[in-house]
Amino acid sequence: ELLAAQSQAVGQKADNLAAALKGENKTLGNWGELVLERMLEVSGLQKDRDFDLQVSAAGGDGRRFQPDAVVRLPEGRCIVVDAKMSLKDHADYAAAATAEERADALRRLVASVEAQIKRLAEKRYQDLPAFQDRSPDFVLMFIPSEPAFSLALTAKPALFETAARADVVLAGPGGLLAALRLVALLWRQENQRASLNEVFDAVRKIYEKYVNFAEAMQDIDDHLRKAQAAYQDAYKKLATGDGNLVRQLEKFRKENIIKPKKLPPPAFQDAETENQP
Repeated sequence: ELLAAQSQAVGQKADNLAAALKGENKTLGNWGELVLERMLEVSGLQKDRDFDLQVSAAGGDGRRFQPDAVVRLPEGRCIVVDAKMSLKDHADYAAAATAEERADALRRLVASVEAQIKRLAEKRYQDLPAFQDRSPDFVLMFIPSEPAFSLALTAKPALFETAARADVVLAGPGGLLAALRLVALLWRQENQRASLNEVFDAVRKIYEKYVNFAEAMQDIDDHLRKAQAAYQDAYKKLATGDGNLVRQLEKFRKENIIKPKKLPPPAFQDAETENQP
């Protein structure tokens, strides 16, 4: 009896979930947003870094808009993504007992996709001040159910063209994942470029330090040369040039005009001797 009761409860919950996904727009919307978030994460993008969910943006007339996701691109650009899908018509198609019922469900499925394209196009997310000049001139419409997406396109291939004319690009899970993988690749290349720029910047700074150091060494060398020249000039006046000071003073000593208590260093005495005519 307990097993039967539990089985009945599980069955009821499953029925409730199926009914909610087919009929309750809020629940269906939450499911679509959950699938979209999962696709974003699986693609290698990181929330709040590479993409944002439920971004609130104001229109020019003050109305508030809230696309399901905004995928960030390098150089401050972005792509607006919105999940749109009703599973009821697809479920009716799968459960149809006759060809007429199946055809009717298929027509309603295509009409539902067309209506969602129209509603999304009317919102013009790409023209909002928050996204203008940052996003392409289209919005990515994500259909979370690949079977329903494929069925609608098989029934009416012109849906792609219809959406494109309204500046909407259709994407199922497979197409969205491919696009997001491309975005992830762009970010990897951008990060690699940024890393290379950091290396080049570090090398440039080192080179600038080298140039500054070389200039300082050159300045020191110039001052040393000037000091050497000044020293040679002073030494010439003191000991080696004509009429140098050493010769004149030694003349006073030798002629006993003065009697110093001590003599100058030998080098100056030698200098005086070497300069005798």
